[in-house]
Amino acid sequence: MGFLVGTDVGGTFTDLWVAADSGDTRVFKSPTTDDVLGGVLATIALAAGSYGLSFEQFCGRIERFGHGTTVGLNALLTGSAAKDRRARHQGLRRHARDRPPAAPDLRHE
Repeated sequence: MGFLVGTDVGGTFTDLWVAADSGDTRVFKSPTTDDVLGGVLATIALAAGSYGLSFEQFCGRIERFGHGTTVGLNALLTGSAAKDRRARHQGLRRHARDRPPAAPDLRHE
């Protein structure tokens, strides 16, 4: 039996969707972890157990794995993203300095 697996890591929960080649579909949910990976691994372990497989057996049967996350978007929307104004400002200044000169204005008057 092969599996198609998709995961979505959100700010609170990590969801995992599994479609077996038999047509059976299941959804699993676990808390999102700070390192993001822990929540994904936890949902994979839940899925493996529900199919009566070890973690390694289940992973060995994954034919396609898709991953998405809203963690970055949530951080931007809630204002909890890292503050990087200084680095961004310095980068813009460097970009302006390294930019080639503007093309001459060739319009007829």
